[in-house]
Amino acid sequence: MSEVSFRPKARTMILLGEELIKDDLTAITELVKNSYDADATHIIIEVSNEESFIRLWDNGHGMTSTIISTRWMEPATNFKAMRKNGIKMRSPIFGRVYLGEKGVGRFSCHRLAQKLVLTSRGTDQFIEEKVTINEEEKRVVQKVPSGEESKLIVDWNLFESDSYLSDVKIPFDIGKPNIFLNNTGTELLMQELKEFWDEDKTNALKIILIRLIHPFGEKPELKIDFIVDNQPVQLDFSVFEYINRSDIKIKGNVDTKGNFTGSLNGEKITESLPVYERDFRNKEASCGDFNIEFSVFERNDLASLRKNYPQIDNISSQYGGVAIYRDGFRVLPYGEKGVDWLNLDERRISRVSERIGNKQIQGLISISTDNNSKLTDKTNREGLIENQAYYDFKELVFRVIKFIENQRIKKTVKKNKAITNTEFINRISSIEKVINEEVPILFKQDIVDDLKKVKDAYINEKKQVQNRMENLSQLSGIGIAAERTTHEIGHLVNKLKATIQELRKLVLNSDEGLNLVETMLNYTSALDSELKLLNPLFKANRLMRTQLDIKKVINKTTLFFKNAFQEHHIDFSLTEDSPLEVFENEGVIIQCLINLFDNAVYWCVQKAENEHFIKVLINGTKKTITISDSGPGVSQKDAPYIFEPLYSKRKDGRGMGLFITEDVLNSRGHEIRLLEVDQVTGASFQIKFNSKGENDD
Repeated sequence: MSEVSFRPKARTMILLGEELIKDDLTAITELVKNSYDADATHIIIEVSNEESFIRLWDNGHGMTSTIISTRWMEPATNFKAMRKNGIKMRSPIFGRVYLGEKGVGRFSCHRLAQKLVLTSRGTDQFIEEKVTINEEEKRVVQKVPSGEESKLIVDWNLFESDSYLSDVKIPFDIGKPNIFLNNTGTELLMQELKEFWDEDKTNALKIILIRLIHPFGEKPELKIDFIVDNQPVQLDFSVFEYINRSDIKIKGNVDTKGNFTGSLNGEKITESLPVYERDFRNKEASCGDFNIEFSVFERNDLASLRKNYPQIDNISSQYGGVAIYRDGFRVLPYGEKGVDWLNLDERRISRVSERIGNKQIQGLISISTDNNSKLTDKTNREGLIENQAYYDFKELVFRVIKFIENQRIKKTVKKNKAITNTEFINRISSIEKVINEEVPILFKQDIVDDLKKVKDAYINEKKQVQNRMENLSQLSGIGIAAERTTHEIGHLVNKLKATIQELRKLVLNSDEGLNLVETMLNYTSALDSELKLLNPLFKANRLMRTQLDIKKVINKTTLFFKNAFQEHHIDFSLTEDSPLEVFENEGVIIQCLINLFDNAVYWCVQKAENEHFIKVLINGTKKTITISDSGPGVSQKDAPYIFEPLYSKRKDGRGMGLFITEDVLNSRGHEIRLLEVDQVTGASFQIKFNSKGENDD
């Protein structure tokens, strides 16, 4: 068998450049990465619209004529990605992890301009020494400049021809140093710009350069000067000062099991982060662990910051979002304005008060080449390759966001904790006592009358709020029940469709056909029964109270969950120590049980054990129902907040189920409580019924 080889056309270089480098900003960023890889400590980016050029100069270790004629002339070279003894190679002087390892930097030059003049003076050798600085021994590497300076002139228009790539000849000159007289370095002079650099583009690159290096990480020795049309562009790093004034600040490590270790507002914590979508119980996240530093602002905090930072709205817009840094260097486009890679703004639309948007958060995620090797850049530099490691990584970041959202709710609960009815009435009574004892008779009656108006207005408003909450809870109960019932109906409808398909194949009036028709009728009857389960929850049926056998009510409620119990292999058991009858509305009890069973099913599934259970204990003597599950339980930190509105650790949980359950039961004179916290045996909730079954207030 004979062999053939690919013969790429010269236009291949043009096509690759257009595909691999998205825009001018990405192109400049890639070139800066190359200067960083060359151990540069000073980079100059100069743009001239009038003379139509971009000049990028650095004082790195440069390139010798051999390196230019081999590595630079080899697109997609893997030199920087090579490893020695399994360890990725680093830069020779500062030991920097190589950033531009794709070998596509030369395409950035084509993206920016039609012509390129590359001038470089390389290093013949590196001399390593150990010196003592402040009684500490350090490694110092000195570079010995080459005696020659190389110049390469590339006219990208030549690649538009129909010639083969190997036929395009590029002028290459080697001579005495002319630009780099005393040191090494590289200058890229890109002429005949393809795009005009207006104020918007200049400002966009300025922001990218300011955010290029992790603002709170270890700072490399690197200075960047940016000049546009002979005017220096100020790179103001003070914009990050406002982060220290954030409402919530969380910093630490997220491991591959979804655990966080670090600090929350300066206090050390260790937390199991709430699950969002993916499950890491049986298999750890493949992305590797990473560090985060998130600062979150409330709207009130932003308002107060405007006094000292008039540009805060612009800053939060330009610098908000969640950015990713690999080895301290920015990974684009994450965190850029308009790049909502975590869908924060989208998911906030329907629940503004609960969720965090990009303008509220300054998120910094730190990954590393060695520790997060499966999180790799796309060749076109438009983010990370969306493999399994990326999806695992995104899940863990979402868990941090969910945890922060829960912390905001906790803070709101503590801040806005309302006084109870009894506390309010007692305070009014105390004021009335002071008035009777201390206030002169002349003014007393007017004050007492005004106080009575306040008291009556409070009680009236309280009743209205209770009515609104009751309507809300009824709608919520119907919604959850409808969801479960729809699930059951779906199973029955599928069976009905399958039966009809079989029926079509049969001859009419056959015995087998009649049996199938009978089966259809049975399924239809079952469908009707499922719909009737919803009847007690409708508002019109919730006004009537009757003497209820709680065991029968529980059995009726479990019909909503029969498929869920089977699907997730949950063993449901009901034990009656003594019969319990309650004078109450059946729909109210079913609604509360649905909320509790729905939570129990969800959390049972979240635990790795194969044997799941939900146990219900009825005690007629104590008038209690106890519902226990085999889930992960409730932590002591979460226990004080689980009955608060909007607080949830479920995936996309609304945090209304337990809140509504408690509100409905309390409004009718009953109680619900979480029994002693035990994360080993799961969660246990107990409902205690009022002896009269109604509120005495």
